[in-house]
Amino acid sequence: MATIYDFAGLRSIEGAQRLLETAALETFALENSVPRNRTLISAAAGAAKLIEVGDHEERIRALEALGQARLDSSEETATFPDTGS
Repeated sequence: MATIYDFAGLRSIEGAQRLLETAALETFALENSVPRNRTLISAAAGAAKLIEVGDHEERIRALEALGQARLDSSEETATFPDTGS
């Protein structure tokens, strides 16, 4: 089943997104009903949360890279006081 649905697990955001997409597509095939619509709304809410988490991860990586670049540049220009020794 994992091969058919191209599902490698829930250990990544991409894996969770793939599961939500599959569940949503399968749910669309069901007869229109209140439970079906609740499931689709729940999938949409889950997708929104995954998008938010993914966006936060990207921003954190960008900030870490910026911080590291600043550290690297400050180390290159650092001068040490003459101690007179």
